[in-house]
Amino acid sequence: MSVATEVSSAIASCVASLSVSGKMGKAVLQPAISAALRSAGFVADEEDTEQLLQPGMPVWRSKDDGKVVPTKGRRRVDIVVYKYGELAAMIETESDLGDLKLSGVTRRNGHYDVLSIAKNADGAHFDSYNSVERMASVAFLWSVFRSTGQHPSPQQAITLLESIQSDDPLQHNPEQVPLFLVSGYCRALDRSVLSRRLASLSATLVCVSDRPVTSPRR
Repeated sequence: MSVATEVSSAIASCVASLSVSGKMGKAVLQPAISAALRSAGFVADEEDTEQLLQPGMPVWRSKDDGKVVPTKGRRRVDIVVYKYGELAAMIETESDLGDLKLSGVTRRNGHYDVLSIAKNADGAHFDSYNSVERMASVAFLWSVFRSTGQHPSPQQAITLLESIQSDDPLQHNPEQVPLFLVSGYCRALDRSVLSRRLASLSATLVCVSDRPVTSPRR
């Protein structure tokens, strides 16, 4: 069984025992999935304490003004998974994906719908979610570090990410790190909006429930 399959199985077994209830991203999903992974023999680094994503690294482009949002401190991936000291996967958890829209921008303060820094094959930025773009940036910038032995500066990172114009996962996620977005519930709309970006990363969307419940953001 591949490492990706092992991680996927651990996530699936975990969420099968859960039900959607309120604000569950960090409160329920993150600790439950981390515990399941540890039981399966993985190291689950919650909040990326090993700093796989370096301080100051750019992550997404704002849908409000189209500009890359500066990172003042450090973005943290919810769960970075390791096995035998090697990166095995990354996981982000959300209560729901309710900020996603087929067009336009959500008018909620602190909304999570964003654009990617990288471009798709048509030359446009992907419609995405901030949690997806955290993983996307880590996956790409980690591959840069692996090939050069150096972390790029924030401006170099922006230049490298903006140079991508492709739908090919080998361009966006060169090391093919397994990426998982786990949401308390999902709508058909969520899958529609995110499908192209997830495919470009070989990322998997896992939903606890498809029921259209009303729940707070993560």
